[in-house]
Amino acid sequence: MGVHVTVKDSRIEALAGEAHDVVSARALAPLPKLLEYAVPLLAPSGVAVFPKGEGWKGELTDASQHWHMSADVRPSVTHRDAVILVLSEIARE
Repeated sequence: MGVHVTVKDSRIEALAGEAHDVVSARALAPLPKLLEYAVPLLAPSGVAVFPKGEGWKGELTDASQHWHMSADVRPSVTHRDAVILVLSEIARE
């Protein structure tokens, strides 16, 4: 595909001040808190990719109280009730 990718396996605090096209985290925090961590690290057109378990709908509802975002919900291959949330156009309300 000719895609250049750099994976930074780091704590979020170590990445402060950088802008990234994609931010992902697994089993770190509920979605509202994940957005607080991720948004400062995202480039303006960046996306957040978060695997979420069966409580994902509630987390998305909770997050939408304080955040505007476009959410693409994709099925997980690891569990029938889990999903991968691909979030873009994220902004605090």
